[in-house]
Amino acid sequence: MVPPDDPNLQFADSGSWGFPRQDVYLSACLEGNQPLPAQLVEFSHRDIHFLTDRPLRYGTRIHLTVYLDLVSSVARNLAVVHWCHAGRQGWEIGAFLTHPLSERILNQSVDNLRSQLRYQCNYRGWLRCETAGRLYCVQIIDYSMSGMKVVCNDPIPEGTDFFLHVHSGGDGNPPLSGRVCWCRENSEGRYTVGCDIGQLRGFEVPRRFASPVLLHADTELEPCESNAMETLENLQAEICQLEEFLPSLPFPGKDRY
Repeated sequence: MVPPDDPNLQFADSGSWGFPRQDVYLSACLEGNQPLPAQLVEFSHRDIHFLTDRPLRYGTRIHLTVYLDLVSSVARNLAVVHWCHAGRQGWEIGAFLTHPLSERILNQSVDNLRSQLRYQCNYRGWLRCETAGRLYCVQIIDYSMSGMKVVCNDPIPEGTDFFLHVHSGGDGNPPLSGRVCWCRENSEGRYTVGCDIGQLRGFEVPRRFASPVLLHADTELEPCESNAMETLENLQAEICQLEEFLPSLPFPGKDRY
């Protein structure tokens, strides 16, 4: 378990946005069937943001059940923690889902559905342009499943392909590649840059840049399919879950006295 006083777990901005929803519910447990209190904040097809009572390290696996009610919309999933912060309402956790949520769950709760969730962070890295070779010192301020936002002192041209390194001289690991989508000057005279880093590669950002104490021992995540449409596997999982919640009942009138 991560020490609560670790500075890496604090919000860069004190304005937490973690307020639990009242229309979708979670049931969660850790490995070994250890119960985990969980209240949903936001979710997308492959990502979930929830509140709990304890910090969790990157790579921690959580077994989740997402439901609107116990009859029509129940789905089981396995999530992997990639983000943890101390918020006003409790510990806020971001976790990638190993399978896309069912369209039935999503369609019945579209009022606050985002295509991708964004997570605040504060990492320092080095962005090297693929063609010119120029090196930029950047501050990563947030990331999502397929993108990130960085701040630097100089503008980076839109469309620039780059490699992102933890250290200026490289760290022995393959760099994270991406492309600059937009670049704007901010109120501090610096430049905020939006970057695309490829579908489902957002979890690489905290894995590479977070303090080692924040990482679970097993942080190698299995590659996930990017297709978020409803699949036969999802439907079968929902049916199995419904059968668990709805045991067979005697036929009306049978075994009456």
